[in-house]
Amino acid sequence: MSTPTESETSESETCTRAYVALYAVVNDHVDPVDRDEYFARHVRYLEDLDQAGHVLLAGSFTDLGNTPDGFALFAAPDKDEVQKLVDADPAVGPILNVTVHSWTALVGAERLPRPGEPGRDKVQQTIHRLFVAGVMARDPKAYFDRTYHPSVAIHEAPSLPYGGDYHGLEGAAEHALAFTRTWDGLQSAEQRDMTPRIVATDSEAFVIWTLRGQRPNDAAVTEFPALSHYQFQEGRVIESRMYLFDSAAVNTFVRKRGNQ
Repeated sequence: MSTPTESETSESETCTRAYVALYAVVNDHVDPVDRDEYFARHVRYLEDLDQAGHVLLAGSFTDLGNTPDGFALFAAPDKDEVQKLVDADPAVGPILNVTVHSWTALVGAERLPRPGEPGRDKVQQTIHRLFVAGVMARDPKAYFDRTYHPSVAIHEAPSLPYGGDYHGLEGAAEHALAFTRTWDGLQSAEQRDMTPRIVATDSEAFVIWTLRGQRPNDAAVTEFPALSHYQFQEGRVIESRMYLFDSAAVNTFVRKRGNQ
C-alpha cells in the first residue's frame, strides 16, 4: 500500500475524522430492571446522536453473552467533543464505562459523512418521511418528528396563497397550516400523492415532485411539477426552498376555486 501524499492525507482527515467509543459494563450488581432501563436510555441517547449526525453507527457485541458491551463510531471535529457527548450518556457511570479512541478509515472512507453531517441515508429517510408520512398522509407527528432544525427557514414563492418566508419551528407550523388550508378542498387522498423522487447527499437533498388538484365540478385533475431543495444542519432541515415550475398557473387554479 502506497503512502498518501500530504494533500491526500489532509483531504482524507477532513472527510473521515472519526472516533470509536468502546463501552464496557462496570457494574454487574445493578438490579436487572434498573439495568434494562439504563440500557434503554443509553440506546435512545445514541439514536438522538445518530439523528443529529454525530453517530455513524453503534451496537453491541453479540458473542459476549448477555453483556451490553459494544461500541459507537462518532464523527466530530475533535476528541474532546466526543468525550463530552459520551459523558452525557445517562448510562455512563451507573452501568457503563467508556473509552474514546481516535480512528482513521483506510478502506471505504468515501462512504463516511463529514463531521456534523447526517449522512445520505439519514437525509433520504428524513425527506421521504416528510413527504410521504407527513405531507401526503397529513400526519403532523410524522411531518415534524425530528425533521426541522429550530432555526429552520422555509421559502415559498411570495405570490402563492401560502407564499413567503417562514422561520423557526413556529414558522414551519404556520407554513404547513397555510398549505393544507389551500389544498385540502382541492385534493382527494389519492391526489395528495406527490410521487417524490429524492436525490440526496450527506447534507442536502433535491426532490422532484408533482402537486395535484381538482376543482369542484371539474372532471380534470391538474398537475403542477415542482422542485425542492433541502439543506441539513445537525441532522435536521435548516433551510428549504420550493420551486413550482409555474406558480402563476397554481395561483390561477387556486383563485378560480375561490370564485366558484
